Amino acid sequence: MAEKISVIVPAYNAGKQLERCVNSIEAQTYPDVEVIIVDDGSKDNTGDVIRALQEKYGNIVTVNTGDRDICVTRNAGLSLVTGKYFAFVDADDYVRPELLEVLHAVLQETKADVAGCSFYSWTEETGPDAEGASKSEEMGADGSSISRSEVTGSGVEGAGDADASPTVKALLSQHPAVKYTPEAYLREQVFGKNNSRCWSKLYRREAVGDLDFDEETLVGEDLLFLVKLLGRGAVIAETDYKGYGYFTNPGGAMLRPFSRRYMTQIGCWEKVRAEAEKIDAATAPSATRGLLMAIMLTAGKLAELDRAKKKENQDCIRVCHDAICRELDGSERGRKGFSLLSPGYRLKCRLFKNFPKLYLGLYHFHKYFS
Repeated sequence: MAEKISVIVPAYNAGKQLERCVNSIEAQTYPDVEVIIVDDGSKDNTGDVIRALQEKYGNIVTVNTGDRDICVTRNAGLSLVTGKYFAFVDADDYVRPELLEVLHAVLQETKADVAGCSFYSWTEETGPDAEGASKSEEMGADGSSISRSEVTGSGVEGAGDADASPTVKALLSQHPAVKYTPEAYLREQVFGKNNSRCWSKLYRREAVGDLDFDEETLVGEDLLFLVKLLGRGAVIAETDYKGYGYFTNPGGAMLRPFSRRYMTQIGCWEKVRAEAEKIDAATAPSATRGLLMAIMLTAGKLAELDRAKKKENQDCIRVCHDAICRELDGSERGRKGFSLLSPGYRLKCRLFKNFPKLYLGLYHFHKYFS
């Protein structure tokens, strides 16, 4: 008898996309799936869509969190999990039919705590059946391509899952899973390949335990959750099979104008670095590099504001400037992290540290007038 998998689907104003997403989950070849839809206080017809889906399928559980945020939404979903395993699928994304069966087979094959796969990107123009990157490429977390020759791990490939279907066995023979220790995954996947997403993964419920999402972190919450899980000794296996379809939203969170929620990514990276140092002290420079980039990305969002809005957010500008000064204080950790940045980012950091007003003005001018 198959062990139940719970799939958590956070939904906010997802009336146009939710049915397509849930239909792809219901089409899974894995036989025992529970779908948990968490409505984060949607203002559109998401509630109506959920009710229609519940009438269509008999395995959907739902709860409304009342417009809180993604971390509260995911935590609410976690509290409802009844499966031995669980996964996250965002409401505007799409999953291939074999996804859960492949990831479950990887867990059985490798005895890991988490199984992850690669993903492809699609848009409304291409549709969710887009091929994405070529078969010789894997998509990084930032959407950049990584050649297959670079996808290596220090772990040991599994011997195979005897219960997997022929289709899944064939897929995993083409895309064998690689098992990572927490230290190796942190170095090679999180910091090496920007693989810090919580979706496109299947988790053993027992391995996650009482870990949840930091509700103070509104940007970078996936990263912090994953690093904390590694800090608990979680072993992760990855296959480069592209079973998850990531919808490229032109109005995505990181493309929107500045809001004060962006400030939480600085604190997120500080927490990530503290956790990473406990796992492997040698990763501190990589974490510092991420922190420096988060500071400058936030400063860039602030620079885009008009003069009146900048004045309203002077406290945020001070937080960013204090943070860059603190990180570039001459410490060994700061020097090493700084050295990992591209030349362009190093120049930005120096300019913002020494001449913050000039930097913000030049950034604003370049953004709108160049």
